[in-house]
Amino acid sequence: MRKLPVFFLIDVSESMVGEPLQWVKKGMEHLIRGLKKNPYALETVWIEIISFAGKAKVIEPYEELPLFYPPDFSIGGGTALGRGLSFLMGEIDKHVKRSSINSKGDWKPLVFIFTDGQPTDNYEAVLSNWEKSHKSKCQTLIATLGDCCSTNLLNRIANEALKIEDCDEDSFDSYFKWMTDSIVKSSVQVSEGIEAKNGLAEIEKNDGLSKIDLNKPDHSNLAVDDNYTVLIGACQKTQEKYLIKYQKGVAYDPANPDDFEKVYRLNGAYRIDYKAYKEMSEDGAHCQVDSRYLRGVPACPYCGSQHAVAVCQCGGIFCIDTSKQEQTCGWCGETGYYGVSDESFSIDRRLG
Repeated sequence: MRKLPVFFLIDVSESMVGEPLQWVKKGMEHLIRGLKKNPYALETVWIEIISFAGKAKVIEPYEELPLFYPPDFSIGGGTALGRGLSFLMGEIDKHVKRSSINSKGDWKPLVFIFTDGQPTDNYEAVLSNWEKSHKSKCQTLIATLGDCCSTNLLNRIANEALKIEDCDEDSFDSYFKWMTDSIVKSSVQVSEGIEAKNGLAEIEKNDGLSKIDLNKPDHSNLAVDDNYTVLIGACQKTQEKYLIKYQKGVAYDPANPDDFEKVYRLNGAYRIDYKAYKEMSEDGAHCQVDSRYLRGVPACPYCGSQHAVAVCQCGGIFCIDTSKQEQTCGWCGETGYYGVSDESFSIDRRLG
């Protein structure tokens, strides 16, 4: 039986922390459960899941569907799409059997890529390699959360592109249902001996998804995901690490309603597995944001301190006990006196 290889390349960058990553995990569970109910998929489909942030790795190895189980996901720093694509090409070359004069190989792989932010690495050389050696040999769909990537970039990677309109559970459910339907449709076609050229399911109205016109004019890429500002902090009491996520918005002066300013509004603070986070993060991957653009201060997700954004002279962010003046940095261990500043200052932010 010729295999129908299905590869998932999933963004687990810092901006996915919190509910979005939980929705991805839930969506993959539903997808695998749905595919296992279909006899055509059970006969033909083999799956591998790759996650990427600043680095990429296999989180569920290439396996036939009946033996496949959905994985857990860990957050990492950065959105190194180039590294993710490079890793994906290596896995495709390793596992997909190509046709020869004497035998037919596997069916054309289905590749599903999901990202929620701007690429933060230098991806040009990898992307050129993908276009030359792999794009025509795969049926690739890339999905983005909102308008986070240039149409030129999407067009160079994929045959089709989708936009998940809203960052909510219903939209993610629709996305994973659509992927399940697409894989089932392709498995039926290949079971009948037909290459799955039009194997993607139709998008239903009002399901939170829309097709991206890959012929639209482009807009420039950024080195940092500008849709979010993500900070990393350390609990003063436990030294455990957490991510603080801010989402881009606007602010305006009621006296001058036409005068808008870009700001970042607090989404939440989240516990992380710091060892897993470092394994998926690019070394030294951060830049800075001016504190005046940040709106809202979270509580520490470990000790419950009501102020989790104090900045040490070492540059580290940590939580403070507002009932005391003397505080100890959760990063460097230095003790000092902290107060509220009326002036703005630069804070280290992650790439997202």
